[in-house]
Amino acid sequence: MTRPVPALPWLLLALAPLPALAGRPVIREVSLPQLVSLADAIVVVRASAPFRTAAITLANGCSSEAWRLTIREVVLLGPGAGAGADARQASRLLRPGGSIAILIHPTGLRDCAYRKVHAGGVSFPADRHRASLGRLSRPPQELVVFLSRDQGRWLLASEDAYESLSRLGEIHQAIPRTTSSPPPP
Repeated sequence: MTRPVPALPWLLLALAPLPALAGRPVIREVSLPQLVSLADAIVVVRASAPFRTAAITLANGCSSEAWRLTIREVVLLGPGAGAGADARQASRLLRPGGSIAILIHPTGLRDCAYRKVHAGGVSFPADRHRASLGRLSRPPQELVVFLSRDQGRWLLASEDAYESLSRLGEIHQAIPRTTSSPPPP
């Protein structure tokens, strides 16, 4: 006669791989209209010649790569860009002809920050846009980027938050219009 196996050890074995999954981003694909709603600013940028990247270390010790880009056009400067003095500073930074360093791996920065507080990390939602350009190691000559502002720095609103300049018309259509907003060009 065989002895029944208690359920508890099997349950523990079944749950054993779960700690390895803790602390990972849970990726959510976002569409172009969703990406527009996530962005504090949308700008058309030009890669500087020669193209330069910089490693930036934040106050919490986390680091990321930043692209140094020249702003050609500001498509949208939303309310998330700041209010009062913050908005004035944002509009000075995001002006045609200005140069900006954009942190390009926002999910990695969030993961690093969470691991500083929780040794095992935490699972957190992370957005990724499936850009028509695919994943880039360096930008093309010109592109549209969707930016968020965090602790005074500009970073991509989600992973791969950029689009080809050829989709600028679709981007204009995805921007919600208020009664005082001018129609897209």
